[in-house]
Amino acid sequence: MFLNYINNLRGLVIIFIVGFHSFWLISWDTESFLYDALSSFFKGSSAYFLFIAGFLFQHLLKNYQYQNYLKKKFQYVILPYLLISMPAIIKQVFFATDSIFKDYPSYFQIPLYYLSGLHVSPFWFIPMIVLFYLCSPLFAYWDKKRGFYWVLPFLILLSQIVLRRRGITFGEIDSLLSVLLAPLQSFVHFLSIYIFGMFCSHHKQALFEYLQRYIGWVVLAFFGLFGLELFIAGNISYLEQNVNYFKNLLFLLLILYVFQRYDGFLGKKLALMGEMSFGIFFLHEYVNWVVWKAEKLLFGGVMAGSLLNYLLLLAVSLGFCMLLLSLVKRLFGRNSRLLVGY
Repeated sequence: MFLNYINNLRGLVIIFIVGFHSFWLISWDTESFLYDALSSFFKGSSAYFLFIAGFLFQHLLKNYQYQNYLKKKFQYVILPYLLISMPAIIKQVFFATDSIFKDYPSYFQIPLYYLSGLHVSPFWFIPMIVLFYLCSPLFAYWDKKRGFYWVLPFLILLSQIVLRRRGITFGEIDSLLSVLLAPLQSFVHFLSIYIFGMFCSHHKQALFEYLQRYIGWVVLAFFGLFGLELFIAGNISYLEQNVNYFKNLLFLLLILYVFQRYDGFLGKKLALMGEMSFGIFFLHEYVNWVVWKAEKLLFGGVMAGSLLNYLLLLAVSLGFCMLLLSLVKRLFGRNSRLLVGY
């Protein structure tokens, strides 16, 4: 059964992801409350994609076949990744002077970029999600085992110990092995979120009944952690990431409840955005680069940091992504999913 509220939720999540990756288009006062509030609110939005992936995987398990599953993931996720990565990889390998793999021959750099996802900042996500695809038979097997989801507290604790790999920038590299292991580290960190998504799908009826009774406490806890994250922002990095994790976990429950409860009212308002979500993910950093260039050309520099300017540029970025995807869809029809994920 198609879940409209999950598709709408996917549309909201891609707005959050583009929102977080659009911060550099604005000249912010990094000491301002607005900057801290927005960055804290959007930080970690990739976890929402993992939650939705786990939720939908469990929801569709009835029709799960490993070979067909991998075939579709290759066609609609991996192949677009390989194609859309080409311009960025060519730039990094043949033109950039600060390439992270500059000490290696070009024929070796290309697979390194594909395996690490470091050629476009959001693309770290793809090598990691491939690990989830490869492990899907284990998830399908475990979902049938009674009591499997009691492993969640352990996995949540593991996520607090093994944090997502951060801090790798162009020109800075600890070792080749550390870069190649980064997707595995992120896989371990986000495993709890993916399994939590499966858990919420497996027990969706009981979950929604529980949330209806206690949603007020979820809201209160979310704002409590959001306030704590703002209070410690930039001071205690390790603790800040842990607080962000639990805040995002509560936000997932909150928005899942809202989107399911008011599914009839929301209708198809975010459906198109949800259907385009992977395509927007693949294109948005390229579009942001064009927007940044346009800002410098028109205004002599990036726009001043304000909520209005930020929302305006976010809308421009999303709008151009959707326009490009629509054009590719019109030109290539159903084959457009193989090219751009939509």
